[in-house]
Amino acid sequence: MVLNILNFFFHTTVSADSFTFSNYYHDHMVLQKSSTGTTIWGQSSKVNDVVHIQIDNKEVAQTTVSSHHTWEAKFTSPSDNAPHTVSAVSSLGTIHISDVLFGDVWVCSGQSNMEFNLHGVKSFDSVWL
Repeated sequence: MVLNILNFFFHTTVSADSFTFSNYYHDHMVLQKSSTGTTIWGQSSKVNDVVHIQIDNKEVAQTTVSSHHTWEAKFTSPSDNAPHTVSAVSSLGTIHISDVLFGDVWVCSGQSNMEFNLHGVKSFDSVWL
């Protein structure tokens, strides 16, 4: 039953000659930086095809498309704060995500107790302005 539920939420139909990043990867995004590596994944119609992951045209990882038509790669993310272009290259073509930053991603929710004015942070002006 759990497998059926997961399949319902994550099932992706892959059309002929399809090679894409997963739906939630887009331009102008932040990818989580981690000491164990950054993970990126997508779909491809060509099983066993080799996928090369590049950051700013330099290869950082390589993976193979699984029998489920998905590929996943883990790589060491850049240490600078500059925007980057992440590319995936396979025999079906090249796809890009531009203006990607690597850092900490925080998801916060709450009520008024979550409110905090950044001007109250010590040395706010020297860091943020």
